[in-house]
Amino acid sequence: MPKCSIAHRRLGVKVIEELGERGILIIFYLMRKGKEIVKISDLKQDLHMGSAALYATIERLRGLGLVKTRRIGVVRAVELTEDGLKFAEKLKELDDLLREIARKRAQ
Repeated sequence: MPKCSIAHRRLGVKVIEELGERGILIIFYLMRKGKEIVKISDLKQDLHMGSAALYATIERLRGLGLVKTRRIGVVRAVELTEDGLKFAEKLKELDDLLREIARKRAQ
């Protein structure tokens, strides 16, 4: 396993903190949708987020290079970037591991 400096680990923690719960929910949602075009209005409705919170989170994800947005006619859509997909896959692995640990503890 490669060694990581404390500063490098702090950067990872900072990114996770910056994403917050909303960012992680959006990433999981987009991953589940796959190649499907996801309208921002669908995200808002399905994740029960207000417009301001949703747009701020999408901008944060865009700034991190995890999503990109585009217009399709009058509709604004969002999708994972290549890096966003890689990040989502790692996040899912972590989520699966945490669920497994929780399941074992509950037994």
